[in-house]
Amino acid sequence: MRLMAIFPHPDDEIGVSGTLAKHALRGDAVKLVWLTRGELASQFGDAPPEEVARIREGHGRMVAEIIGAEYEFLGYPDAGLTGGREEALVLARKIATWKPDVVFTWDPYDIHPDHRAAYWATLSALKFCRIPKLVGATARPARASSPAVEAASPADPLSPPEGMGGSTGGMAIEAHRSRVRLLHYYRNDLPRPVVYVDISESIDVAEKVFRLYQAFYRWEYSPEAFRANRARLGQEAGVKFAERFQSEGPLPLEYVPG
Repeated sequence: MRLMAIFPHPDDEIGVSGTLAKHALRGDAVKLVWLTRGELASQFGDAPPEEVARIREGHGRMVAEIIGAEYEFLGYPDAGLTGGREEALVLARKIATWKPDVVFTWDPYDIHPDHRAAYWATLSALKFCRIPKLVGATARPARASSPAVEAASPADPLSPPEGMGGSTGGMAIEAHRSRVRLLHYYRNDLPRPVVYVDISESIDVAEKVFRLYQAFYRWEYSPEAFRANRARLGQEAGVKFAERFQSEGPLPLEYVPG
């Protein structure tokens, strides 16, 4: 199985870190994609945006290492996401190249505009990635071999600038027409199917990711509270620890109930 998580900012991934770590521990392929570098974070006061971006990229690298994931930064401006066609086309090429089975992102109605935009761009990308004429153009090789790729927003999504083409080595990208399950963060006011993931085997990794951010930002929400929350979700699902998501579409059934 191949799992991809698409979020605007480093730290958005906390809610899926246990699920990603669980699959990484099992040998599945896992990738984190951050749309921005998070350079406008208010917790940094008057620090220059480039310095904030450097620190937050470092957080992303550490999280990817803790989880055992690949990662990539797309370099869109923080607080500048629209959820529109351009971003969706860039994500579609990433999805078509990497070919995930499951994609995770924010919910569609979160209060943060970048969070909402990430959902809508991802949803559109999962349609666009199936269309050969949109993603089938030959991609340019990435500028560097590092898993993190920094780049500005492309002027022409069908011909991304150097550094945005992914690790295709100049080969044509094949459209990804296999079914991809889209799971987003849970909202209790959204009537969609709920999916629980048992993270009992990876709770320590999830807590380590949380502790990294909690210690840096000095959040009042404690690691003990984080663990208790995952235990509460586990109780709802009948397991020790869990994370909770919602499915964008109906869940498959092995049979149709009478």
